[in-house]
Amino acid sequence: MAVALAAAPARAQDMREQVRAALLAQINADRAQFGLPPVQLEPVASLAAEYHAAEMLAGDYLSHWNEGGLKPYQRYSWFGGYHYSEENVFYYEQQGGVDTSAGGLIQLCLLGEASFMGEQPPNDGHRKSVLNPAHTHVGIGFAASADSFRMVALFTRHLVEDFQPAGRLFNAWQQAQVSGRAPAAYTLQSMSVFYEPWPQAMEIRGTKVARSYGLPQARRDLYPVLPPSWFYADGSRGSITVGADGSFSLPVTFERGPGVYTVVVWLKPGDGRDPVPATEASLFVTP
Repeated sequence: MAVALAAAPARAQDMREQVRAALLAQINADRAQFGLPPVQLEPVASLAAEYHAAEMLAGDYLSHWNEGGLKPYQRYSWFGGYHYSEENVFYYEQQGGVDTSAGGLIQLCLLGEASFMGEQPPNDGHRKSVLNPAHTHVGIGFAASADSFRMVALFTRHLVEDFQPAGRLFNAWQQAQVSGRAPAAYTLQSMSVFYEPWPQAMEIRGTKVARSYGLPQARRDLYPVLPPSWFYADGSRGSITVGADGSFSLPVTFERGPGVYTVVVWLKPGDGRDPVPATEASLFVTP
């Protein structure tokens, strides 16, 4: 299936930026109604969103998974992202009735945003993502044919800086040194390493139900190293090295073998609010 805007790359890219700008403006207008700060456009998240929108269009489906079995945070990580993320997806179909001009695509994106904002509790997960006060950025992707349209908004939370490792692919015998730096207004409370098996291909062509997704149940919670003679309740002294400048470092081993190990850094705001997840960096350990 041909994706609209594939020809005349330079002109097409200008048009895509115009569409993204219009949707970003509407997202921020919706957030402003609730006194929330605006989000900025994130290039890496937009790249991940673009690929997923194109895959959904080509495969005639709507899902937070792709046909390879990858979840949103896994796909975002594969493109180099590491921030915490939440994905909204939308589709529209009408036989021979999709306007693929810039104006038509803008209207379809705005229709998608309106559908998110029109959700009612308890089925309002997309609306909550738009209005999450901790989100700072969003990636926007879309794809269209004469009959069908797909849109992806991948919201992210930019708190951790200087995150390492840059690579995402490892062997089971390797060790990943995970490091970064928390901003001045936050302190590192803990880090969690979630494990799930290697993604498996999925038969989702024709599916138009975006069921919810989340991190797996299997996890290890790790804590900062305590001073000498101090111990946690389980008798351990911690494993995360934390510097005075907010920097942190943790060696991550892949003791469960092949699969996906997703590292979540939990940061506690200085104003006493509950800790927030600041990363969702998936490390892929090959079979």
